[in-house]
Amino acid sequence: MSPEQLADLVRHTYSQCIGPPVDIASIARQAGIQVLQWPFADVELCGLLHWVDASPVIIVNSRHSWARRRFTLAHELWHYMVDMPSPSAALMLKRGAPRGHERDADHFAACLLMEADAVRDLRGRGVPADAVATALGVSKQALEFRFRELGLR
Repeated sequence: MSPEQLADLVRHTYSQCIGPPVDIASIARQAGIQVLQWPFADVELCGLLHWVDASPVIIVNSRHSWARRRFTLAHELWHYMVDMPSPSAALMLKRGAPRGHERDADHFAACLLMEADAVRDLRGRGVPADAVATALGVSKQALEFRFRELGLR
């Protein structure tokens, strides 16, 4: 399943959480994932998915902006759904993740948080990029990437 297809499936499964902005924390919690925020000493570390006592936990860097934490949470949700849906899968993954998984996780996060039709609609109505980013709860940088991806730049 492609990142876009998985984002669509998540959007339909958790339709009550779809905004804008998408309530990504509620989606993760409803999927059975505990969501924590922690001020990582390494500012470059955005977040991680870990299994604690057979329960999935996503920890995001509380030093990052709200928009960045949301994107990280969506990124880690992809890892949970695709790479590590169980503690045993997490152990096996330590042997080496397939190439492109980080890129796929980012693409899933972008598709989930910035649904193509919503982005096209807002852009088509002439809404400024800053206002679109605010409405979708994403960074301007993430939105610019999504604009390019959708051929809107």
